[in-house]
Amino acid sequence: KNTESPLFLIHPIEGSITVFNTLASKLHIPSYGLQCTKAAPLDSIQNLASYYINCIKEIQPKGPYRISGYSFGACVAFEMCCQLQAQQSPTYLHNSLFLLDGSHSYVAAHTQSYRAKLTPGNEAQTETEAMCAFVQQFSGMEYNKLLDIFLPLPNLETRANAAADLITQNHKDISHKALTFAAVSFYNKLKAADKYVPESKYHSNVTLLKAKTHNEYGEGLGGDYRLSEVCDGKVFVHVVEGDHRSVLEGDGVESIIGIIHSTLAESRDSVREG
Repeated sequence: KNTESPLFLIHPIEGSITVFNTLASKLHIPSYGLQCTKAAPLDSIQNLASYYINCIKEIQPKGPYRISGYSFGACVAFEMCCQLQAQQSPTYLHNSLFLLDGSHSYVAAHTQSYRAKLTPGNEAQTETEAMCAFVQQFSGMEYNKLLDIFLPLPNLETRANAAADLITQNHKDISHKALTFAAVSFYNKLKAADKYVPESKYHSNVTLLKAKTHNEYGEGLGGDYRLSEVCDGKVFVHVVEGDHRSVLEGDGVESIIGIIHSTLAESRDSVREG
């Protein structure tokens, strides 16, 4: 039986953990993916993180914990470790945090870049932007066409419904109801990440695995995705092959696995020495 503590993997904004399939199959340690279900509170990153801490404690009641998140999930993973820090003092120092091309401010950089084009406080525009981004994950429909469809609709529910209609035209195998739920939850997660500000500094080390080919959002965040602003431990940055979408496949995932294994081996040694 593998006596190693597991690595908990926090989903990206889409809410599904299928992106971790390759990674999980190649890791030498057990791993659990946290998927976004209807029970997960999406009103704030703090509440979602607290809910997920309770989930991981059902599997592993005591720390130290190993937590990783991808993209939006990195924001949640960071907050989980901040909350565990408050609960576990001083043993939280032995927790391991791996952020896969994301950080506390990564998603907000995305949302702010398109919000610059919007009228402040205009919910209809914000919802429309989110629905366009949601549909574009599934189809190559032109952005302006999507705007014309979503903007005149009265509320989030009708927009999410219309998004599901558009997607099921080409993806008959996906349930309309599941897509409507996913679209609403996508919007709520965007909103939560957009307003998230860590309430305290994280006092331990963080490992950031960053995609080599990054988009303009990553560019504006600097070399460590602003982690040094919210973390007074060491921030270890590793650049891995791929872009934001492909980093968990191919050469990228091979490097990520190597870095996770070697980082955990080092922290195991330091615990023994400590």
